[in-house]
Amino acid sequence: MKTCICCKVELLRYNNNGNFCPKCHSVFAEVSPTDEELALYYKNFNEGYFGGGRSLGSSERQLQYANKFLKLVERFSNKKTLIDIGSSTSPFPNIAYSKYYSVTVVDFIKPQNLNPNITFIGSYI
Repeated sequence: MKTCICCKVELLRYNNNGNFCPKCHSVFAEVSPTDEELALYYKNFNEGYFGGGRSLGSSERQLQYANKFLKLVERFSNKKTLIDIGSSTSPFPNIAYSKYYSVTVVDFIKPQNLNPNITFIGSYI
């Protein structure tokens, strides 16, 4: 039986295709997707997803959320450096950069609209 990576508790079966940790509640896939499967998934996801939902006004909601989140970051941090992990199509990294933040984005696929001055690290781990 496999054990959880964080707490070393024995994993339980989950829906006949994965494992579940009863202590930290993590769920692990039985078989991880290949790099090619992940690339195809994220390519399709990024092409069809516009944060804030897929309905009318979604881009405006996404901008409102990004601006609201930046105000929260500014309130609780005096640093002008940040890492955005899994930003997908969010405008947040570009908005933070426009406010003089040094921004690094970590995601599986580089967002098409990402400012070229923002550091991008391609990763899914």
